[in-house]
Amino acid sequence: MRQTLMSIIRSDERLHLYIRRNPSWYRRLSRDPLEFENFKREAGRFSRMSWPEKIFQLSNGLQMAQMMFALFWPTDAGGKGQKPR
Repeated sequence: MRQTLMSIIRSDERLHLYIRRNPSWYRRLSRDPLEFENFKREAGRFSRMSWPEKIFQLSNGLQMAQMMFALFWPTDAGGKGQKPR
């Protein structure tokens, strides 16, 4: 395999883990380095870090932050926020 591809794979932990678990990619990338884009796509699916999943994870984090904010900054009947003590 080309050294440039190996250095890219070793620098990204999820790519390195994926190629270690799927050694057939060593052969495929050695024979055809242009398969690297397919390799990255497969590794992304493996690590569940596609764009829709990242957005879903971000929205879950925002919902958690809103709940925490509501917990520490309760509102009274008038709708005005109270400062924490």
